[in-house]
Amino acid sequence: PAVLQPLVYRPVPGSQGISGLSDAVISISGPRGNERLYAVRMVMLTGARYAPVLHEATTHLIAVHPSGKKYDRALDMGIGVASKRWLEECIAQWTSLPVEYFPVE
Repeated sequence: PAVLQPLVYRPVPGSQGISGLSDAVISISGPRGNERLYAVRMVMLTGARYAPVLHEATTHLIAVHPSGKKYDRALDMGIGVASKRWLEECIAQWTSLPVEYFPVE
C-alpha cells in the first residue's frame, strides 16, 4: 500500500538490521510485481536474507493467502508463517515480533 511504502525509505536505527532477524531467511508467497519487490525490499531492510524458494534454512514465510503449495509446505516444515503486516510492524517498531500475532487471513 502506498501509505506504508515510506517504511523502506526512512532512516533505520542501525545498519545491522533488526535484532533477532539478522539470521532469518524469509520467503514470500502471493504478491506479484511491484508488491513483491516491495516485500523483498522490506525483508532486506530487516537484515534478513530473502529466499525465493523454501528450503531447510528458511525461517519465515510471508503469505497473502492461507493456502497454496508454498504455504502448505511451510506449515509442514514448521516454518513461521505470517502476513505482510508482520514485516511492516517489525520495521515500524524496529524489533522482531512474534509471527503468531500476524496470521494470514
